[in-house]
Amino acid sequence: MALNVRSNHVHLVLAGASEPETPLQALKANATRVLRERGLVAKEAKIWARHGSTRYLWKESDVEAAILYTAEQQGPGLPGSSPDAWSSVSRIE
Repeated sequence: MALNVRSNHVHLVLAGASEPETPLQALKANATRVLRERGLVAKEAKIWARHGSTRYLWKESDVEAAILYTAEQQGPGLPGSSPDAWSSVSRIE
């Protein structure tokens, strides 16, 4: 629903049927794999915090506010941070 990649963290709004920890773990694992495959992170490097912020957005207004915050209130975009720049990254199954 929304994605904003920053220099030291990522904001993401998504919809799903599972608890938020499940896609959080999958996203971190897949991002780690891609970063290591591309030689951007050393194999032994720790690149993520232990958990991450996960929130349930029960109301449509909460979802809309989270999308707005993620997409438009993080400051200028970083080079290569648009969703189009990630089109070659494998889709998370």
